[in-house]
Amino acid sequence: IEPAMPDLGASPFAQPEIKPQPAPAQPQSVPAGGIRAGGPMFDVLLAGFTLPPNFNSLPENMQKVHKDAVKLARQLAKDILLYHKDEVEKGMANGNIKESMKDEIEKSYKFYTQRIQPEIISGSNYFNEALNKIVAKGQKLF
Repeated sequence: IEPAMPDLGASPFAQPEIKPQPAPAQPQSVPAGGIRAGGPMFDVLLAGFTLPPNFNSLPENMQKVHKDAVKLARQLAKDILLYHKDEVEKGMANGNIKESMKDEIEKSYKFYTQRIQPEIISGSNYFNEALNKIVAKGQKLF
């Protein structure tokens, strides 16, 4: 004979009743950072990159091309740092990062030039800026 289960007032398999709650109203003001929720994130994405002086007056599709170039440059720089961290640290410590990472940087740049329009590449320095920000940790080495 099994011992009797104590009466806890509810079945152990009973599901609590969930009442729907109305969603809180979304504020329409712009937050202190200047970016509205759901709005464009280019302020964050492009922060610190040298954009064309007329960037804000460019058509939306051209702004996207610039944003895509910055995103790709940043991702390639992050990949170099991620997959070659020890080599990067050694090159930074020895002061020869450009020489020690030459092959990886050239491979990444080749990939970059295959994906980004030539006029964007010739009119910007996004790839080198990303290397300086991410690989060289803010130093202007590239």
